Amino acid sequence: MVKPFFVVLPLVLLVSRSAQPTSPRITRFQLLDLLAPGVSLYESIQKLRTSKGDSTALAELAKYFRTRKSPGWPPTERHPKCPDDAIADSAKKGTHTAIGLWHHSGIDSMNWHHDPTGEGGIPKNPEWIYGLNRHYWWAGLACYSKYRGDTSAARTLIQEFESWKFQNPPPIGRANYRGSAWRTFEAGIRMHESWPKAFENIRISPILHDTTMLDMVALMLDHASYIENFKTDHNWLAMEMDGLHAVGSYFPEFATSTHWRKIAIHTIDSAMSYQILPDGVQEELSPSYHALTLKCIRSIIIRSRETQNSNEIPQRLLKTLERGYDVFPAIWLPNGKSPRLNDSHEFSIQEVLGQGLQLFPNHPDWRWIYSNGKEGNEPTFKNKLFSWAGWCIFRTSWQQDANVLIFDRGPTGKGHHHQDKLSISAWSFGRQILFDDGGGPYEDSPFRSFAKSTAAHSTFLVDNLGQNRAPEAPSRSDSTGWNIGKASASAIGIYEDEWGSKKKRLARHERSVEFFPDHWVVTDRIQSQDGNPHTATGLWQILSTNLSCDSIQCQTTDSGQSNLAIVPLCKPLVNITSGQTTPYVSGWYIGLEKKIPATTLAYNYLSGKQINATTILVPIHEGEISPVIGIRRGKTSTIINLRGGSHWEIKSSNCVKNEN
Repeated sequence: MVKPFFVVLPLVLLVSRSAQPTSPRITRFQLLDLLAPGVSLYESIQKLRTSKGDSTALAELAKYFRTRKSPGWPPTERHPKCPDDAIADSAKKGTHTAIGLWHHSGIDSMNWHHDPTGEGGIPKNPEWIYGLNRHYWWAGLACYSKYRGDTSAARTLIQEFESWKFQNPPPIGRANYRGSAWRTFEAGIRMHESWPKAFENIRISPILHDTTMLDMVALMLDHASYIENFKTDHNWLAMEMDGLHAVGSYFPEFATSTHWRKIAIHTIDSAMSYQILPDGVQEELSPSYHALTLKCIRSIIIRSRETQNSNEIPQRLLKTLERGYDVFPAIWLPNGKSPRLNDSHEFSIQEVLGQGLQLFPNHPDWRWIYSNGKEGNEPTFKNKLFSWAGWCIFRTSWQQDANVLIFDRGPTGKGHHHQDKLSISAWSFGRQILFDDGGGPYEDSPFRSFAKSTAAHSTFLVDNLGQNRAPEAPSRSDSTGWNIGKASASAIGIYEDEWGSKKKRLARHERSVEFFPDHWVVTDRIQSQDGNPHTATGLWQILSTNLSCDSIQCQTTDSGQSNLAIVPLCKPLVNITSGQTTPYVSGWYIGLEKKIPATTLAYNYLSGKQINATTILVPIHEGEISPVIGIRRGKTSTIINLRGGSHWEIKSSNCVKNEN
């Protein structure tokens, strides 16, 4: 017989406890008082308390949690053996990972507040501590314990739980400060993701002592109380309510469980009535956080079904979720992924639509994308305006070799915003060439500052200064300038807020985009707002370091791939940077996991009170070169001469005007 495992905590852990005031933790014996009256468990436990005392009753409660068959969530493992889990394997050796960084944290001397970032040339990143305190690998350890009989995995999980409990008592107030293990975001993740999954499999381990198991239960109730009292807003609220609902669903034996479920559902339903905008986009205007928010709502709905509580879900929440999922077809890109707008990483649109179809199967366009065109129907639209979010999306087709352009003319969004109004991302025959990198990791570095700035986006600087907008949620619909014609589609956007750190209103920037199947016309007008002349710099962020420029145009020259030509109709001064770090960062793709040298093409226009700059973007097939061979300017239009004798005629104005 394997003996229950006890943990002796080293004294060194005392120094790592947070200075945040803490609240009394629910004790094991208090669990007896928190059971819901009127259920058989309550009655049997109370009889034991009366006849044999609390200790015997507590032992019976532990036996109950070891052997219970309900509530049916989280779903039990469907594998006779657990899949290999490299993160769990490393944890058994005292090595942990977060944000792509591996660090030997130890087991006996585990410090949940030690941050190895900022050492050895690694930029400081608060996400390490947050990621570490999400405990994602605990589910893997518990799975190893149950299905592989791995006592080392069980022992590691028990030790880590005891050390975490010791170092991180529940705080009195909201602990959403840097370096906290009790941010409400992580509290939500632990409760809907790592802890219930770990508990479900570790609870039968013979080396898990009753006291530790019941402490796990008590601390999950502590989490629920903390989340209810200190919930926040935006995507954090979705994560928090998913966690609160999970505890209420996983522990129906306690009197507060129904209350927690109903609070979670009411709160998320009320919040989504304003967070999910009328055009379906979540108010932070980030595809990633849009998807995360929907994932949490979907989790609550699925969990309600699995625990026979579907009647608690209001129809309005279902309709809101469905409207949110209906955003994904429009932002589907030729590689099957999502665009990176504001703080956002790339994810599979097919995967999230597959999840949506489980709840809302009557969407043939979702099914067409999910099945790679094998089922359902191709979407009936190509171009799409999200009139609240301000995303203008143009495409030639729904095939993997489509030309696609995204014009972001909307507000910042509520949180996770970039200074990028009027920026453009573009795909030439399925290959992204003009990019928005999504901001990269949340590290303290010049790269992170650059990635959020105007200088990292395909738009304009004025007097070498970027935009400076405060974060705001969209407050109105704007369809101005959006037009779908027979030969082209077009949109117009305006920036007239502050520039630079001093927040000066220097100039008004108006950009129009006209999307033809074989070329795209981008017209920019910079108009002085303070009566003074200003310089203007048009930036193009190019996902390539192979760029060739002549007196007519610049074009990427990547062999074996499609390319893009960038043709300015005015004659700017050209500056090209690639992989530059000094005197300032420029020419980088700041990915979530790695930084890749790219190219920033800067077209610098002479100082004036009004600057007009028209640029033609030309997608180029693999193995071909730009069709543009000459430019002939007239008084009211410009002729673009093409190979083969044809031409495009572009309406254009004088490049620089200094008159009042």
